[in-house]
Amino acid sequence: MKKENKLKSYLRKNLYLDTTVSINDNREVIVENCNKILEYNDIFIKISTPTVTFQIWGNNLSIKNYEDKGLIIQGVISSVEFI
Repeated sequence: MKKENKLKSYLRKNLYLDTTVSINDNREVIVENCNKILEYNDIFIKISTPTVTFQIWGNNLSIKNYEDKGLIIQGVISSVEFI
């Protein structure tokens, strides 16, 4: 069982399957390896990735780019919650 977990971890790391979240000030969040946008409006965005689900709260939120499983969220961000 431990060998299987180590193999999964190794493959996830080396095939870039982990989720990367970058926060730039309170104006932008960049998410790499996004599976699905679960909810989206101008104050709340909920996103699912292979490893975590999280939500972003703020004002005037918008998704500027959604290509190749990556996206850019812009607006006035008040919180990012990993659930």
